[in-house]
Amino acid sequence: MYIPFLIIMGYMVLLVVIAVLSNKYFRKKGSAAEFLLAGKSLPTFLVMAMVAGTAIGGTGTLGISENAYTNGLSAMWYNIAWALGILFFALAVSRKLKQTNITTTSQIFIQLFSRFDGAVSCMVQIVILFCINALQAIAGGAILAAILPHFFTLESGIVVSSVIFVAIALLGGYFGATTTNALNVFMIYLGVIVGCVAAVSHYGGMPQIVSSLPVGDQWFNLVKGMGPALIAGWVISMVVQAPPNQGLIQATAAAKDTKSANRGLIIAAVLLIPIGFFCALIGIIAAAELPGLASAKTAFPSLMSSLNPWVAGFALAGLWSADVSTATSMILGVSAVATRDVIVRIFRPDMTDKNQLIASKIIILLCGVFGALAALNISSILGFMMKIIIVFVPYSYLLLCALYCPKLIRKSSCTVTVLTNLAVMAMWLVFPATHIVSDMIYLCLPATLVAAAVCIIFDKRPVDTSVMYAGT
Repeated sequence: MYIPFLIIMGYMVLLVVIAVLSNKYFRKKGSAAEFLLAGKSLPTFLVMAMVAGTAIGGTGTLGISENAYTNGLSAMWYNIAWALGILFFALAVSRKLKQTNITTTSQIFIQLFSRFDGAVSCMVQIVILFCINALQAIAGGAILAAILPHFFTLESGIVVSSVIFVAIALLGGYFGATTTNALNVFMIYLGVIVGCVAAVSHYGGMPQIVSSLPVGDQWFNLVKGMGPALIAGWVISMVVQAPPNQGLIQATAAAKDTKSANRGLIIAAVLLIPIGFFCALIGIIAAAELPGLASAKTAFPSLMSSLNPWVAGFALAGLWSADVSTATSMILGVSAVATRDVIVRIFRPDMTDKNQLIASKIIILLCGVFGALAALNISSILGFMMKIIIVFVPYSYLLLCALYCPKLIRKSSCTVTVLTNLAVMAMWLVFPATHIVSDMIYLCLPATLVAAAVCIIFDKRPVDTSVMYAGT
């Protein structure tokens, strides 16, 4: 009981210490740009660490195990879809964005469209990043409560996880977050693989585990459990959400050059797939050996808690570190968008750099507090994640057109496509009769394209995309 507790508590302290020391000894202090972008100096390795850590997260570990507990190996398609999205970003977006001074998603729409469109984009980005941070708090709380029930409830686990998220972001800034993510990615791999191998050994090997599974042919089928339509929806959704994703844009902006950004992105994408496989396998083992869990969310931590305490401690430290890696990126993303694109650009364009730094740290604190509160009201990690990323659909279309084919967008395109997409999402969530397809993306994507076509036909005002490259 005490060994896993000491391992996880020690790991928490280590992360905060690394964040503080890396910020103190390797980065200059006192600059908002340094704090939020690491001085645009990240090498390939740290870009990889930040992107991989951002993408894996609680959804790519705990969420996959949760789904695999009932649907089998096909749950790993979430990470495959994420990997494809990152690869698409690396090949189609990263090089182009690195030629600009853009550091947040919202800057693109502020520059290209109206002040209203920019403000809406800021709010959308903040809400999405905030919600993803809340998901990591849920996952962190579930892990701590499952492995250390004598020390944590779900609620107290959420609070402790949120405190660590905020401490790393607040004390380490973006550079501190990237250095802790390097350790997190290592721990994720170590913990997940060691935990999976130990679980297979503990329960008598794979033949014994397979014989204990509930009846069904979905367990080791790469498609059947989740179904081809839902899997295709995941792939489309993750590829579509990648171009305007603040985590990917911020990592690209923070890279020291284009080559470092692209290499880091591609390596990160490759690293996602094995983790998805092992987490899905852990969910399957839990289904065989721990049937009837009160919540499938606890499949991974509950299985680990049945193993040797040293193995359980390191496995769950790795799992918990996945939440940290994503959460710190999301919190810093909220801070960057809120400070640079809302406070400075809209309300206080004359704000000093010192005050920007103070504002960004206050926003980090607020994000942590309200993220923990929101975490208590989210029911399904993976399901919720796949709903909120649909908001990215029109922004992805607009960004890709701005980079490659400006003739396909007009001054009204942002407002019309975003409102259309939000209206379709609202109908899907409120009226079950609209569920004529298996996933929301199959309605939102064509609706967005139709709205964009209407703008092309009736609005003849072109968009000047040269402003994206001004000052480079």
